[in-house]
Amino acid sequence: MQFLSEDETSLLHSILVNHILIANESARSDLLINCGLQSLISTLSSLESSSLLFVNELCARLSLAHITARPSGYPGLVALLNYLTLPPYDIDLSQEEKRFLDRVKQKCLQWHGLQTQKQHPIVAQSITQESQGEQPLLIDRQELIVSYGLYSLISEFANLVNYGKAAAFSVAGDFTILRDYIVKRICQELGRKVPGAQILLDISLNPYDVAEGESVIEKKFVSRNRCTDLIDLFNKYSKTNIVLVVWCNAFPPEQMKIVATHFWQEIEKNISPLLLEQSQCFVLLLANVGRESGPYQTNKFTVLQTPSEFDMTDLLFWVRGRLENLHIKLSDIEYCLERLKDQRGDLVRTYHEMEYIVSYLQERYNVS
Repeated sequence: MQFLSEDETSLLHSILVNHILIANESARSDLLINCGLQSLISTLSSLESSSLLFVNELCARLSLAHITARPSGYPGLVALLNYLTLPPYDIDLSQEEKRFLDRVKQKCLQWHGLQTQKQHPIVAQSITQESQGEQPLLIDRQELIVSYGLYSLISEFANLVNYGKAAAFSVAGDFTILRDYIVKRICQELGRKVPGAQILLDISLNPYDVAEGESVIEKKFVSRNRCTDLIDLFNKYSKTNIVLVVWCNAFPPEQMKIVATHFWQEIEKNISPLLLEQSQCFVLLLANVGRESGPYQTNKFTVLQTPSEFDMTDLLFWVRGRLENLHIKLSDIEYCLERLKDQRGDLVRTYHEMEYIVSYLQERYNVS
């Protein structure tokens, strides 16, 4: 990278190679999507190769001035490092490494601003504000949306997870709400309650999977992660807290009782001792997809009740407070609150309105 010395480049590559979201091949595509760099996925030949090859190719692409994240507009490397240093993904980074990555981001912003200024002087003015001491606001989706609400659900969850333990849960609802709100909040809470490296894995169960028999969850889980059996899989992610989401799409309830019970018996028999030995936490979440669907009722699985609606009084206080703390203009705060009020607390509509508000503020304030 033109803006880094050889020693700085070497240290950056070393940090990236060992980061949990890069060391795990199956997490790389999601990482790029979450950073706003999904356009790179189809161009990277090393996406499923070793960490060394992947980091080498990724950094080469991120060295190009035209590679920026969407919708933030930040240089690709800055967007990547911003995400990798967010909790809980920063758990393995030392304070010294975090300070080094901050310096890399500053150098990248300065260099990117100079490159952009050569072609688009007006655009460069906003991009280089950060390097000149005018820090852009950080409208963080994780903070504004994911951290809000779900108090009863999260309390129930937190009481059952710990180092060396496995915990099983059942939940149901709209797919977007489950994936982008509830599951992310569960991962956030797991990082708070059981600090350490964490990975989110998933599989899907569809009606035709009934033919695979009672071990279908184990088969898919092991196969998706390119392992030989469950013990091999948990050794592969040793010292890492694992969240497995099983997306259930119209999977028959009676068959679910059979396959979920069988899988959990395997976990208790063969994996629980390993979790204790490796100080790991394993979370299994059966997610029944569909607005009208209810959670599967299965022995040893704790049902997490998805709220039917948002408490609008509480939500409006939350959003106002968060935006005031970020020094958002009063007119913009009132605009956002009025949009939320229009949804009258409906869970799905209000959630999507909150997503819009984050995008609106990010675009308006040129933030990441």
